[in-house]
Amino acid sequence: MKNFPPLRYVLLPMVAWLSLSLSAQNVLWETDFGSEDDFARWQVIDANADGVTWNYESGGMPSPVVYRYHYTNSGDDWLISPPITVTEDIPYRCQR
Repeated sequence: MKNFPPLRYVLLPMVAWLSLSLSAQNVLWETDFGSEDDFARWQVIDANADGVTWNYESGGMPSPVVYRYHYTNSGDDWLISPPITVTEDIPYRCQR
């Protein structure tokens, strides 16, 4: 039977490498809509022109940005982020 190194000698370098890899990934852009000014940077499009669209409601949960859906409302409304600049040859990952 072969003698393998203790597991800690294998896992510690792997954890250190993973930590370095994760810290090397910068957040390109994020928002929590912490203020109405954050929301104002976004473009709201009420494509069906029904007057029911995206709004900012301070203290809203789970988010202050809301869209009031109703079964009689055929929602066609869009919330479009501010422009995001990406750099060529850098992999990006979108996550929620």
